[in-house]
Amino acid sequence: MADDDDSESKRTLKGLSARNIVLLTLLILPACASLPVVEGQADSSAIRALLQTYEAAINRRDVDAAIATYLPDADVWVVGYERIVGRDAIRQNEERAVGTPGFQAWSASVDAIRFIGADVAVVESSGAVTIADNRIAERITWIVNRTGAGWRIAAVRIMAFERIRS
Repeated sequence: MADDDDSESKRTLKGLSARNIVLLTLLILPACASLPVVEGQADSSAIRALLQTYEAAINRRDVDAAIATYLPDADVWVVGYERIVGRDAIRQNEERAVGTPGFQAWSASVDAIRFIGADVAVVESSGAVTIADNRIAERITWIVNRTGAGWRIAAVRIMAFERIRS
């Protein structure tokens, strides 16, 4: 009798295989897409560590270490400037930035992390760069992706500046 039950359930699954599974999938996928993604503490910590690694590298003027936090096809866009695409172009930009006469430090603090998928997050942060005793406040949005090597920066958007007199 148990064998009959097994063969019956196999026939039932076979009957669902093509058309019915496609229809079920089409009905279920939209419902899954609207489910909220729960932020994982380990992922949040790893993303914060990634941005701290970047910050520390920039402040040491270690452009190689800073660039290692980016994906190969990453891009950076600062309001009012051309979009910078790819690690080589980002490297040139970072070398110029840390080589700017009077460059003292750059800092950023994470304000929020929002997961938009299991392997993608949007990070909002507040930052500031100090050049020759002038502190310039920044609002930065980062898109980070999980890779086999951990979280990496895919895109950076620096939305606004505000000069703060020291």
